[in-house]
Amino acid sequence: MSRTDTASPSVSVVIPVYNGERFIARAIDSVLAQSHPVADIVVVNDGSHDGTAEVLRHYGDRLTVIDVPNGGVAQARNLGLARTRGELIALLDADDVWRAHKLSAQIDALRRHPDVDFTCCDYEAVHPAIGPRDTHFEHVRRLHPPAFNRVVPRPVRTLIDINFVGTCSNVLFRRSLLGRVGLFDPRLRQAEDYDLWLRMATTGNFYLQSDVLLEKITHDDNLTLRYDETLQYHEAVLHKFHAQQNELFARDPGLQAAHTRAVADVRYQIAGLLLAKGQHREGFDWLGRSWQADRGLRHSLRCLKRLLRRTLLP
Repeated sequence: MSRTDTASPSVSVVIPVYNGERFIARAIDSVLAQSHPVADIVVVNDGSHDGTAEVLRHYGDRLTVIDVPNGGVAQARNLGLARTRGELIALLDADDVWRAHKLSAQIDALRRHPDVDFTCCDYEAVHPAIGPRDTHFEHVRRLHPPAFNRVVPRPVRTLIDINFVGTCSNVLFRRSLLGRVGLFDPRLRQAEDYDLWLRMATTGNFYLQSDVLLEKITHDDNLTLRYDETLQYHEAVLHKFHAQQNELFARDPGLQAAHTRAVADVRYQIAGLLLAKGQHREGFDWLGRSWQADRGLRHSLRCLKRLLRRTLLP
């Protein structure tokens, strides 16, 4: 879809899957049930050794299936993106489910705002044994409210403050954006999506839709359930982005301050998770690193409070 085109745009969907036989059919069916039909669905079977391949065979030529040795989700998505042909790109994780009007709502947002390159929607996190919890944007609002349902120009600082996108499954973006910033970084086992969103935010305008258009399924196999490890990758992405965008940070002292706060905060969160698990040596180490990142009075008192609470507990 060009910036002035009013015709129905073509959409490609990329789904990476690793040992997803329990979930992949629901994900694919939710794409096939979209009120806006898709041009192609590319599923990358990333070295699955369960029954995933058999499930995929049932869909015949409705899918393009790429079978590769296990190389991680970033590499799988890149291989899938290389086989797509749509003007717009949507990503879906193998255990998530779109609501039927997800694509049509997002395409409508891009039509109404031709200067927008990237849109993401709200979603529910659902655990099979627990049910739905607060939506993602409800959580985001409590921490750092971004602007919803309007154009957000190049939201680098907001993304550094908080990853308001949250997942791959809720996004739709123009193919041209990838041409400007590149693909996923296959060196990252986690937070590879956050790394890409930050790069996209340096050159593209975003639109955050408050509509809940996705169910994000959480279960014991999710990578993101190992949250302390996820946060360590998040920190690595922040450092990588800073190293790659030296000129951007040099021009904007406020951005540098936001980055300092973000690094200190993510280390503080890692410390809390490790201490809660009884890993005191590692937890206190991360707490010290958090203080080293931000020695301002407010954060110093925050770190001291956590230190005293943990050392004085019986």
